Amino acid sequence: DPPSSADKTRLWWQRYGALAILFGSFLGLFWYYLRVFDKVGRDPPRQPVFPRYEPPEGYSPAAAHHIYHRYTSGHKALIATLMSLAVKGRIKIDAPSKKETTLTRSAGTTLPSDISAEDRELETAIFDHSPYVTLGDKYNSSFTDAYNEFKSQLGKAYGRDYFRWNFVYVAIAAALSAGAIFFAISQAPNWSHWHTAGILSLAGLNGLFMYLMPAPTKKGQAVRAEIQGFKLYMETAEKLQLNATEVGSNAPPPMTVERYEKFLPYAVALGVEKPWTQHFESLIPEEASAYNPAWTNMSRSSFGNLTKLSDSLISNMSSGVSGALPQSSSSSGSGGSSGGGGGGGGGW
Repeated sequence: DPPSSADKTRLWWQRYGALAILFGSFLGLFWYYLRVFDKVGRDPPRQPVFPRYEPPEGYSPAAAHHIYHRYTSGHKALIATLMSLAVKGRIKIDAPSKKETTLTRSAGTTLPSDISAEDRELETAIFDHSPYVTLGDKYNSSFTDAYNEFKSQLGKAYGRDYFRWNFVYVAIAAALSAGAIFFAISQAPNWSHWHTAGILSLAGLNGLFMYLMPAPTKKGQAVRAEIQGFKLYMETAEKLQLNATEVGSNAPPPMTVERYEKFLPYAVALGVEKPWTQHFESLIPEEASAYNPAWTNMSRSSFGNLTKLSDSLISNMSSGVSGALPQSSSSSGSGGSSGGGGGGGGGW
């Protein structure tokens, strides 16, 4: 007797059932991702980026760092905050070597009106037990706790309202894909390169939308554009100043010692402290050559110029912070910095 329809169905399923599962899963997953992406994954319209001569109002260097990178990249947010506190007279920094960074709290200083909540709470947490803290010689548990709380606070204050990773949607799709793959494997008596191609297609689809699904909010997109414009100004201040001689140009504010020092923590937070310092030295060389930061015990004259002093402080403070953290935290912090958009961790 010829095979019945039921026999034919079983034979077809044996031959093509696993491929049908993989192909149907791919189509279903693609439809799911399109619906979810249209709902939560589309970026708001990008705003034009042009040089801005001031940081976004109400945002500290650490806030600008977190919004720009969309997470805390390495130690830059912390070191920029410490430097901001030092510039405002709250603390003094001494980083003579990679093995030792000393932070000393200034006594009797008035709390500035423009200090942010995260800056103020970090200062309180670090100097909770002593007016000075030494980093780099050994693990410091109280400093580690203060640092972790600082990063957690940044994530809560400048995370979801500015950028959404949408991991839950990708996790659901990945779980469904894994279930479909295991079911297909159980239904395939003979494996072929077509089955492998189906699995790779599912993996590639998940990888694509894992990259596409994160999206800024309208608020985050707008603030980030302002930060990018301010970063552009600090990178090209000298060029902008020269172009200001052209008719009809929008002249930037003149460089001064106060302006350089005020925005230096932002430059560190955004990874442009070197060009910002070089612009300072080029635009007002006499003032730059006479400048010695009062908030650190390290002198410009010992290094020859501010750029070398900056590089040394960046390296020494970054090493000091890493040495005060547990080894795993220190390693992950350095790795996060190199993976972020701004380069290695560190700052004045």
